[in-house]
Amino acid sequence: MIKEVLESQREVLLATAQKALELRENTRRMQDYLERRGVKIPVFPEDQEEVAVNAMAVQATQTTGSNTILAAR
Repeated sequence: MIKEVLESQREVLLATAQKALELRENTRRMQDYLERRGVKIPVFPEDQEEVAVNAMAVQATQTTGSNTILAAR
């Protein structure tokens, strides 16, 4: 029974994550559309923090990838 509950929770989490990704993509599309139409969209502190975190993650990935390539040589 525990296994069934865990599998069910996993399915719910996966569905929720998928929906979150869809909502995020739709939000980006709508923001792009509005900006192309000249609507100014304010930048909220949470958005700035997210951008900073994403930039650090990309930089860390690139650095790790570069180090891996250099180590392979």
